[in-house]
Amino acid sequence: MSVLNVAGTEVSIGVLETIISVAIRDVPGVTGLARSSEGITRRLMGQAKSEPAVVVETSDGKISKISVHLAIKSGFVLPDIAIGVRRSVVDALRAQLGLEIDTVDVFIDSVSF
Repeated sequence: MSVLNVAGTEVSIGVLETIISVAIRDVPGVTGLARSSEGITRRLMGQAKSEPAVVVETSDGKISKISVHLAIKSGFVLPDIAIGVRRSVVDALRAQLGLEIDTVDVFIDSVSF
Protein backbone atom coordinates (compact mmCIF):
# COMPACT_ATOMS: atom_id res chain seq x y z
CA MET A 1 0.00 0.00 0.00
CA SER A 2 1.51 3.32 -1.03
CA VAL A 3 -1.42 5.51 0.04
CA LEU A 4 -3.57 5.57 3.17
CA ASN A 5 -7.04 7.12 3.25
CA VAL A 6 -7.36 9.32 6.33
CA ALA A 7 -10.81 10.92 6.78
CA GLY A 8 -11.28 11.13 3.00
CA THR A 9 -7.78 12.41 2.29
CA GLU A 10 -5.17 10.21 0.67
CA VAL A 11 -1.85 10.35 2.50
CA SER A 12 1.22 8.70 0.99
CA ILE A 13 3.48 6.43 2.97
CA GLY A 14 6.24 8.95 2.19
CA VAL A 15 4.31 11.58 4.15
CA LEU A 16 4.02 9.17 7.09
CA GLU A 17 7.78 8.57 6.90
CA THR A 18 8.40 12.33 6.97
CA ILE A 19 6.11 12.82 9.97
CA ILE A 20 7.84 9.95 11.77
CA SER A 21 11.36 11.17 10.96
CA VAL A 22 10.53 14.64 12.28
CA ALA A 23 8.86 13.14 15.37
CA ILE A 24 11.91 11.08 16.34
CA ARG A 25 14.42 13.85 15.68
CA ASP A 26 14.40 15.04 19.29
CA VAL A 27 14.43 11.62 20.97
CA PRO A 28 17.73 11.43 22.88
CA GLY A 29 20.14 9.01 21.23
CA VAL A 30 18.46 8.86 17.81
CA THR A 31 20.46 10.11 14.83
CA GLY A 32 17.77 9.30 12.26
CA LEU A 33 16.05 6.62 10.25
CA ALA A 34 18.13 3.77 8.82
CA ARG A 35 17.45 1.30 6.07
CA SER A 36 17.60 -2.25 7.35
CA SER A 37 19.62 -4.90 5.56
CA GLU A 38 20.33 -8.57 6.11
CA GLY A 39 23.58 -9.67 7.72
CA ILE A 40 27.07 -8.23 7.44
CA THR A 41 28.37 -10.94 5.07
CA ARG A 42 25.57 -10.44 2.54
CA ARG A 43 25.93 -6.67 2.87
CA LEU A 44 29.67 -6.83 2.16
CA MET A 45 29.04 -9.04 -0.85
CA GLY A 46 26.40 -6.63 -2.15
CA GLN A 47 23.67 -9.26 -1.87
CA ALA A 48 21.67 -7.84 1.01
CA LYS A 49 18.23 -6.59 0.17
CA SER A 50 17.38 -3.27 1.74
CA GLU A 51 14.16 -2.73 3.66
CA PRO A 52 12.50 0.68 3.95
CA ALA A 53 13.25 2.67 7.10
CA VAL A 54 9.53 2.86 7.88
CA VAL A 55 7.18 -0.04 7.19
CA VAL A 56 3.45 0.57 7.56
CA GLU A 57 1.20 -2.48 7.75
CA THR A 58 -2.53 -2.09 7.26
CA SER A 59 -5.60 -4.15 8.02
CA ASP A 60 -9.14 -3.25 7.01
CA GLY A 61 -7.93 0.09 5.65
CA LYS A 62 -6.32 1.11 8.95
CA ILE A 63 -2.75 1.06 10.18
CA SER A 64 -2.20 -2.12 12.18
CA LYS A 65 1.53 -1.76 12.81
CA ILE A 66 4.42 0.56 12.09
CA SER A 67 8.02 -0.64 12.05
CA VAL A 68 10.73 2.00 12.42
CA HIS A 69 14.40 1.26 11.67
CA LEU A 70 16.79 3.60 13.47
CA ALA A 71 20.33 4.82 13.56
CA ILE A 72 21.40 5.69 17.10
CA LYS A 73 24.35 7.13 19.02
CA SER A 74 26.47 4.90 21.20
CA GLY A 75 26.13 5.30 24.95
CA PHE A 76 22.35 5.51 25.22
CA VAL A 77 20.06 2.94 26.85
CA LEU A 78 18.29 1.12 24.00
CA PRO A 79 14.98 0.45 25.80
CA ASP A 80 14.78 4.15 26.72
CA ILE A 81 15.30 5.10 23.07
CA ALA A 82 12.58 2.65 21.97
CA ILE A 83 10.10 4.01 24.52
CA GLY A 84 10.80 7.59 23.44
CA VAL A 85 10.45 6.71 19.74
CA ARG A 86 7.16 4.87 20.26
CA ARG A 87 5.75 7.78 22.26
CA SER A 88 6.89 10.38 19.72
CA VAL A 89 5.54 8.45 16.71
CA VAL A 90 2.14 7.80 18.30
CA ASP A 91 1.80 11.41 19.47
CA ALA A 92 2.81 12.88 16.09
CA LEU A 93 0.45 10.69 14.05
CA ARG A 94 -2.40 11.40 16.46
CA ALA A 95 -1.79 15.17 16.39
CA GLN A 96 -1.25 15.54 12.63
CA LEU A 97 -3.56 12.91 11.17
CA GLY A 98 -5.92 11.91 13.97
CA LEU A 99 -4.62 8.33 13.80
CA GLU A 100 -4.56 5.97 16.75
CA ILE A 101 -1.63 3.58 16.44
CA ASP A 102 -1.52 0.41 18.53
CA THR A 103 1.87 -1.00 17.59
CA VAL A 104 5.18 0.66 16.82
CA ASP A 105 8.04 -1.81 16.49
CA VAL A 106 11.50 -0.25 16.87
CA PHE A 107 14.58 -1.79 15.25
CA ILE A 108 18.14 -0.55 15.89
CA ASP A 109 20.01 -0.99 12.61
CA SER A 110 22.98 1.30 13.06
CA VAL A 111 25.07 2.64 15.93
CA SER A 112 27.49 5.56 15.59
CA PHE A 113 30.38 6.14 17.96
